Amino acid sequence: MPGPVLWRGHITFGLISVPVALVPAVRRPASPLHQMHTAGGCFGRIWIRKVCELDGARVAEQDVGRAYEKASGALVPVTDDDLDRLPLPTAH
Repeated sequence: MPGPVLWRGHITFGLISVPVALVPAVRRPASPLHQMHTAGGCFGRIWIRKVCELDGARVAEQDVGRAYEKASGALVPVTDDDLDRLPLPTAH
């Protein structure tokens, strides 16, 4: 079901008139539910944190980068400069 209508109108193309309604593009959830730890009566909130799979250390947002995984499973770092040098499929 669409959200509340902000504006209603018509677009006319010659003899054809098309009804148009403007609605918000983003809907906020009705209730902000969170995940929580229920075992043992803990009831603590569960957080999603970035952790390195090799050493188990937490990783800060500024230390997160991109990589390409080869068929062997090895990761090859990919920088913003590497992505900028890729040819665009729309450029001729």
